[in-house]
Amino acid sequence: MAVKICILLIFGFYILDLPSQNTLIQGKVVDHDGQPLYLVLVYNADLGIGAYTEENGHFKINTDKQPSELEVFALGFLRKNVVIESQNSFLKIELAKLAYELEEIRVFPCPKVEFTMGIDPRNEKIVEFGGPFNISYQAGTSFPTHYGQEITAVEVLVINPKLQRAKFRLRIYSIDSLGKPNTDLLLQNVIVSVPGWRQKRATRIDLNDYNLRSPDTGILVAMEWLPSENNAQRTTGRNAIGQKVESHWAIPRLGLIRTRKNPDFKMWSKIDEREWGESSPPIMNSKDSDEVYLPVIRVHLLDCE
Repeated sequence: MAVKICILLIFGFYILDLPSQNTLIQGKVVDHDGQPLYLVLVYNADLGIGAYTEENGHFKINTDKQPSELEVFALGFLRKNVVIESQNSFLKIELAKLAYELEEIRVFPCPKVEFTMGIDPRNEKIVEFGGPFNISYQAGTSFPTHYGQEITAVEVLVINPKLQRAKFRLRIYSIDSLGKPNTDLLLQNVIVSVPGWRQKRATRIDLNDYNLRSPDTGILVAMEWLPSENNAQRTTGRNAIGQKVESHWAIPRLGLIRTRKNPDFKMWSKIDEREWGESSPPIMNSKDSDEVYLPVIRVHLLDCE
C-alpha cells in the first residue's frame, strides 16, 4: 500500500508540474487590394496580449492564454473583431478603409503668418520620460487652436540613448468640448526615426503634405511608443533580494522640462485603448505647487495675420 501511495504522489506532482501549453497566433493584415499593412495593432485588451504587424503585414503573438477573438486597429481603417476558430492557425485579415464626409471649409484669401506654440528647451535640464513596455503607450501635450489653422510641422524632443536608431509614431488628435483628446486628425502612419545619441535638439516633422487643419477646441500632439524587438532593450540583473529578473527598457524616451503650470498646455497619456488621462509626473521636493513637467513639443501653425 505504501508503494502505491508513493507512486500516486510522484505522478500527481508530475502532472501538477506540467508546463502550460503556449499558443501561437499568427497571420497577415492587408487592405482591400491585398496590400500588406504595416504597424497595425492586433490585440486582446482583456488578456493584455498583442503585437504590431511587420512591413510585410505579418504578425505573431506567442501566449500561454487562449483568446477567442482579437481586435485589429489601423489608422485610416475600420476597426475589426476577428474570431479565432482554431488555435495555432494562420489568420488572413482584410481591413476596409474609413469613408469620411469632409466638412465644407470656406477659404478666404489673406496674408499668411506662421507662428509656434509649445515648450522651448533652451538650456533647461531635460528629464527623460519612458513609457511602460506595453502593447501601446502614448504621451503628449495639448495646445489651444483656432478653427482652420494649418498644422505645418511639429517638433518633439525624443532621446534615444541606447540603439543606433529608434522609431516612434506621431499622433495628432482633436480636443473635445470637455478638454480631452478625442478624434485622430493624422490618419496616415507617420513613423519617425530618431538617431542614437543623447541630443537636446528636437526632431522636426514636416506636415505640409498632410493638409491638417485645426479645430476650434484645440489639438493634442503625442508620440506613440512602438514596443517591437528593434525598439527595446532587454537586460538581465538581480533585484534587492538576489532574484534574477529581466527588465524591459522602452526606447525612445520623451524629453520633459520643469515649467510653470499653464491651463492652455497639459500633458496627457494613455495605455493601449484605455481612456486618456492628465499625467504630468510629480516634481519631487518642489516648494512651488505651480511647477510641473511638460513634454518638449512644439507645433507650427499657419494662420491669417
